[in-house]
Amino acid sequence: MIVARPEHLYRLDSSTVALHLDDFLGSDVGNESYNLSILTRPTFKPDTFYVSERLSDPSFLAPGDRDWNEWVHRFIDRELDLLEKQRIVSVEDRLFVVEYCSQQLSLLLDHTLGEMLLAENLTNQELPDVVRKVIAYCLTGNPNGELYSSESFNGFARRVIPYLLEKYSFQKRSARDLVAYSIASGLIGLDIKGAYSAASAHSRVGIELSPIITLDRDHAVDSIYLELEEVVQEGLVVDYWDAFTEEILDQDCTLVWFPDDYIETLFDLLLIQRLLTANKSLRIILIPRNGRYGNDASCDDVCEFLTIPLFETLSLHLRSGRLRVSSKGPRMGAISLRKLSKEVVDAIMGSKAVFVKGCRAHEMIQGGLNAVVYAGYVVAREFTERETGLDARKSPLVLIRSNPGEYCHWGFKGCIGRTKVFSDGRRIPICCSTLEEHECRKTTMDVPGLVEDLKYLIGQHGRLSVEYTIPYKEEIRLVVDRLGALTKATYETIASKYEDLRCQYPGELEIELFENLLKLARSRVREELLGDSKGVLSLLDVGTGHGRDLRYFCSVKDLRPVGIDNAKSFLGILERFAESGDIPKDSFVEMDMRHLDGFEDASFDMVRNNATLLHLPLTPVGIGADEAIAETFRVLKPFGLFFVFVKAGQGLQYLDTGEGLGGRIFQLYTRESLCNLLRRHGFRIVDVVERHTERPSGGIDWIGAYAERPGI
Repeated sequence: MIVARPEHLYRLDSSTVALHLDDFLGSDVGNESYNLSILTRPTFKPDTFYVSERLSDPSFLAPGDRDWNEWVHRFIDRELDLLEKQRIVSVEDRLFVVEYCSQQLSLLLDHTLGEMLLAENLTNQELPDVVRKVIAYCLTGNPNGELYSSESFNGFARRVIPYLLEKYSFQKRSARDLVAYSIASGLIGLDIKGAYSAASAHSRVGIELSPIITLDRDHAVDSIYLELEEVVQEGLVVDYWDAFTEEILDQDCTLVWFPDDYIETLFDLLLIQRLLTANKSLRIILIPRNGRYGNDASCDDVCEFLTIPLFETLSLHLRSGRLRVSSKGPRMGAISLRKLSKEVVDAIMGSKAVFVKGCRAHEMIQGGLNAVVYAGYVVAREFTERETGLDARKSPLVLIRSNPGEYCHWGFKGCIGRTKVFSDGRRIPICCSTLEEHECRKTTMDVPGLVEDLKYLIGQHGRLSVEYTIPYKEEIRLVVDRLGALTKATYETIASKYEDLRCQYPGELEIELFENLLKLARSRVREELLGDSKGVLSLLDVGTGHGRDLRYFCSVKDLRPVGIDNAKSFLGILERFAESGDIPKDSFVEMDMRHLDGFEDASFDMVRNNATLLHLPLTPVGIGADEAIAETFRVLKPFGLFFVFVKAGQGLQYLDTGEGLGGRIFQLYTRESLCNLLRRHGFRIVDVVERHTERPSGGIDWIGAYAERPGI
């Protein structure tokens, strides 16, 4: 037992900090540039906040978490209390020791890294581990000292959880069921683990162990199981199991797995055993923590688990090499992508995907890891409520899948101005974009709801700090892409009805506007600026639809038109026209106006966008309409001409034109907004026209612009 007397405490100084900084910060990096290979971008930082911000009583934290000194003193006192109860440490004059450790922590945080203080580089999620390291140093003088404050809790788990898994025949459960139990098991013992390990208050007590920890094993197991079963029966609120099955279980691949809590890891091992049995071509690299940090499972713990008879099959996989257990995992409870060992980086780079357990770990890597990530956790913390938008009192289980660089939630500090009200009236702050909102945007069929989401996001432009630039832009892209997919699906459905409504030949207005474009182009042919050697003009008709105008263009002798559309139903109509000889077979292509990848630079003399651009939102970050205009500029020749025709008005709207076509999105334009859009992509405005048309559904005001790509 360590006797901690005031006169025997160890003091930090600048030379000790400098010499052992990697130890205090849990860094295992031999060459930082090597770690950049797994990052989505060199400048990546986790979407969180830093200790320097916590020091300033930030308003985005709950009132009980804002007072830095109070939080630190409570944390240190709790750790010392746990160590004393387990007879690992005996503390004389607890108040003095708590204050002393707090002062040494301040000295460490004031250490300078380049031009920044360490506190400015240390995330909130890493803070608990660093505090524990400072306590251990103050008591032992060893910068790598481990004082195992969760030894009693994890010892109880080691005695009870394997028996629970055996008694209730978990090994016979399906893999889908096991992943739910694995996630839900994170609730076991929250009352003992406490909130400080996660640097955030818990919103619920979880599956309490304090009342049953003294019971005999059978009664303790039965009590835990009944509560665990109740949570699991609710199912996964976010469920990517089918995607995991298709992407991992049905493939010859390697999966990297970061476990979390001691108890969860026992459940994880049973799940991993099932996965390896189900897929003979699967390989899993398990990366537990390299050391004991709070109640997280260490490499030594995992190696001990593998001696349990329950995991006999898993031990065979370990010997065959299909399971590997890394001894070079993270040197703290949190996972910092910049602090991983070369062995772990190599494992990630050679894997098909990464599976991460625990919300704190996911918070640290989301958006930054250049790999497909699956993450499983139960919402129990106040922070996680704010990030997910889910009610922790219901213990929602989530299994997330994210693409490289994808942010499932972002903007934690934005919770200053956003709240969510649950059905019972409880109100919580939420971040700028929650997991719940993000997942809904990926799959929803609610176009009006997406329009409102996009308006909200656009309204945040200029209000968000620069650190949210990338996730903000990507969230807008997600919504714009989803709106585009739903607009395409609408036209897939209404193509025949649209063909009937819009007739087979262009009206007088369409012909007038096109003839004006053709007149401008022919004048450039005479100047030898446009056209081929025979004076024939190439035309790209964007959003050619059912081919009404394309058929007309094909009848013009000095014109070689190509129409594009992304709705397969319209393409089917065009194929019918091609078969009947009304249009050439090579006069239309399936393509999105934002991605004209099938065409080389400077391919066309003219581009026409008639009532098509208006289905793309106008955003402040260049996603949507801007992408289409940028592509148009690219495929036009120097001196090439562009005609665009859109509806007049303000903003993005979801409208039903009353023609039996259903609702669609329309980006409305003013004369100024249309011209600004064209000019910022390099176009020179030649002319602007305004027209009014009448349809059975009512009158429509239009704005059209003729523009040219300037010559070289």
